[in-house]
Amino acid sequence: MTTAGSSPGHIDIGGILSEATDTWKKSFATIWVIALILIVPVAILGYFATKSVIINIIYAIAALVVSLYLQGVLSRIVQDVREDGKVDWSVGELLKSINPKLLPLLGLSIVVGILVTIGLIFFIIPGVILALMWLVAVPVMIIEDKGVFDSMSRSGELTKSNRWRLLGLIIVIYIGVFVVFFIAGLIAAVLPILGVIAVIVLAVIVYPWLGVVAPTAYYALLGSKGEVAGTMPAPGTAHPGGEPPAPAA
Repeated sequence: MTTAGSSPGHIDIGGILSEATDTWKKSFATIWVIALILIVPVAILGYFATKSVIINIIYAIAALVVSLYLQGVLSRIVQDVREDGKVDWSVGELLKSINPKLLPLLGLSIVVGILVTIGLIFFIIPGVILALMWLVAVPVMIIEDKGVFDSMSRSGELTKSNRWRLLGLIIVIYIGVFVVFFIAGLIAAVLPILGVIAVIVLAVIVYPWLGVVAPTAYYALLGSKGEVAGTMPAPGTAHPGGEPPAPAA
């Protein structure tokens, strides 16, 4: 599978969005099942979260864990689809492959979140630059099997010279998230139970598309650097991360 809109030194944002949509379509059945497994219980908890402090705490923790799983699984799905244009790993294998990375993903989320927030609060522009630098840190962690700080460093290397182009991707992602929550919020204001249903439907359809954008950008950035992606092992392999990308000869 070719890298979306890649050319030496530059990436094509339109190509990335187009390929992300294509990947989303090819893997929708798998994504749909995974999203339902992960999102439905959290959405139900969210409905009852305002009724109890304890339920609210459980909901917050569950939402965080689900978010980490979805980020990891979507990166793995993009990696899988790029091999032969379809998802070969089962839902169980995909979820299981993220288990060893759950704590590193949490650490990455915390470190990046804190640093970007500090940058936004005190400097504004540096915070945006940091977010651009680490846009593909999660795909790097999953696909190249790296740790927290190595993933951040590698993401910084890959995004160099393309960060302003990647700003368009961040804008699209955040607009998408805003639209999802805004629509769900309007529906929930009318009838809470409809809000829960809306969150589930929108999350299953929209969030996975947003989630495949960053891994797709990762591959485009590899192509712009002249690097070749590592291969995805066969389903059931003990180490699903495969070999890390190596510079092309």
